[in-house]
Amino acid sequence: MSTRIRGAFPGGPSRAADRAPSAKAPRLPAMRELEAAFARRRRERARRGRRRRVAVGILAVLGGAFGIGLALGRASHATASELQAESDKRASDQLISSEVNRVLVELWKMEDLEAVRGRAGY
Repeated sequence: MSTRIRGAFPGGPSRAADRAPSAKAPRLPAMRELEAAFARRRRERARRGRRRRVAVGILAVLGGAFGIGLALGRASHATASELQAESDKRASDQLISSEVNRVLVELWKMEDLEAVRGRAGY
């Protein structure tokens, strides 16, 4: 067990001598570049937020329109039996109305006759 382990494994330590010499020296960005990158990220973040708000608004409007359309469609939809019952009710209402009108006309005629008799002294 006196032999040394050679090679490297991911995440393990490495020796400075094992690394290849870099061609470039480390570079620190200038303040102007940092501010430009910050402004660029801020604009992109604002664009993303605006896009998200527009998408949510469109989805909300479409969802509301779908819900209102569904509710109105269900309310206006009638089955054949419901339509038949409504037609029968309308017919019976019309029959009753015509009878009521006929009786009222007869009553008015009788009242007119009684008024004429009262004036004539009968």
